[in-house]
Amino acid sequence: HRKGKIIIKYSSEIGDNIANRIITFEDFFVNNKGITGTIELRDVSINAAGYLQSVKKLVDLTISFPNGESVVFNGNRTREWIAGADDEDPTNNVYRITGSVEGKSTSGRSFTHEIVEPIIADWSCAAVGNFARIAGVVEMTHLGGYTNRKRTVDYGDGECDNTIVITNFRRTYTVTIEE
Repeated sequence: HRKGKIIIKYSSEIGDNIANRIITFEDFFVNNKGITGTIELRDVSINAAGYLQSVKKLVDLTISFPNGESVVFNGNRTREWIAGADDEDPTNNVYRITGSVEGKSTSGRSFTHEIVEPIIADWSCAAVGNFARIAGVVEMTHLGGYTNRKRTVDYGDGECDNTIVITNFRRTYTVTIEE
């Protein structure tokens, strides 16, 4: 259930595919969780490798829960469009994603969510029922308010499959999409 407004401001005319976009929220809720803060889509350009690239910046993006608790997110992610650009077929798009996000809750718990090996998202894999993310490693660390409990998500070695591996301080889990 959703209610409220998502407001998108463009740095230039609508339809300009490389315009910066500033996304804010007005009385916006998803399943009774309030969302405030800003998502900035910036610096859309062709990088040195020739790929279309953009930066997504979270600025005090806050999720507020009905019990009064909330979590605030800040950070940057860079997304490069490394395959499938400009052919109007979204099922063959491939992206490389890097960056990190920090979060802190009103209960004092904090974390860092860092992509330590670039994530590769291949939408042709999702189109056949597998995970889109086929490579890359994300680490959650600096878990303030928790004991030292690093968590890792490993999306694989680039093979289009239906598994990811999650490791926490106690054990390793394999998550599989059931057919």
